[in-house]
Amino acid sequence: MSVRGNVCLLIRAKALDFENIESTIKVKPTNKIVGGEIISEAVGEMQYDVFSYAINFYDEHSIDEKFDILFGLIYPHKEYLRCLSTDAEVQIRFYVQSDLAQVYFELSPKICRKLSEIGIKLSISVFSWGGAET
Repeated sequence: MSVRGNVCLLIRAKALDFENIESTIKVKPTNKIVGGEIISEAVGEMQYDVFSYAINFYDEHSIDEKFDILFGLIYPHKEYLRCLSTDAEVQIRFYVQSDLAQVYFELSPKICRKLSEIGIKLSISVFSWGGAET
């Protein structure tokens, strides 16, 4: 398992209307955090409400497919997400983790176009736990 991760719709604000988000975009969150919850000893108390819907991938060859699935769910609601982003942080989070020293992935022009059409930001987190293979 050299590359794995997820693509995720992430919405964060001081006070989210979770029911409105779910009913509008017709997606149940894979994770929901209410501000004030203790996340862990290390992190402590969460300051914001968080709605996230993540789709996992387990190899670099399925990344476009997972973006396509997520975009298929949220694209019809792009105007709502843009409006929501005036009061909340709304983004696509692309998280990649690898056991290798170098991580490679690519996004097709189709995915880049759809991201631009949806009009919300993309954040990318890449973690590499491994050393160089010989």
